[in-house]
Amino acid sequence: MKMKEREFLKLLEARAEEVKQLRETGILPDWAGFLGEWLGVNPWRVIGLAAVAVYAGLRLGFGVGLREGVLKLFGGF
Repeated sequence: MKMKEREFLKLLEARAEEVKQLRETGILPDWAGFLGEWLGVNPWRVIGLAAVAVYAGLRLGFGVGLREGVLKLFGGF
């Protein structure tokens, strides 16, 4: 059964209202609501930052040898 656009929009609005009420009731911690909204917009924000943090940590631990190992792994110089 096909839904009309108006019915679909009403369904979306109802679901958005349910989520809003869930957030306001305090069932979810404040940080979870914020994190969900932030990640929902663009999850690459976290993926990029995590990759940089992991690389920086490994670089601090292994030094220049890490760079050479990555280049060897991916067919660099």
